[in-house]
Amino acid sequence: MIKKKRAIISFGVGAMGAIFLSVFSLFFKSPLPDPKNLLIVIPFFIFAVGFVEEGIKFLLVKRWGEFPYYCLFLGLGYAFFEQYVRNGIPYIIDNGFKVLFSTYFWIKPSFGFFMQIVLTFILAYFIKKNKSFFGLTIATLIHAYFDILIYIR
Repeated sequence: MIKKKRAIISFGVGAMGAIFLSVFSLFFKSPLPDPKNLLIVIPFFIFAVGFVEEGIKFLLVKRWGEFPYYCLFLGLGYAFFEQYVRNGIPYIIDNGFKVLFSTYFWIKPSFGFFMQIVLTFILAYFIKKNKSFFGLTIATLIHAYFDILIYIR
């Protein structure tokens, strides 16, 4: 049985993970590599993006996400704040409120939202099976793969 209080706490913990990442990225900004140079793009997205984000979620799931129920709420909190607050609000500020009516504004974050939840489940599954390192590796590589596809489009 899912306890409402525990679900809300898990959602908040996931959100705090995304907020922590946002604050962290303010202090440690690295320039994006040239999209044509895949020898730099691939390691950048594996280590600087995929591993950092999945590493934060890994620590949160390991501590707060009891598989399978509460990791769903943890993933929802993380995904919501990363996709719609961290990325969406600056996009609206840069382009105006008219973007709220564009399909780009809703489709790209929705895909990322779903991906973050699936990757949280992957982490939780492998943590439960005592194969934490393998789960972190798989989630990091999947995350990096999709970020690379979006970046080099």
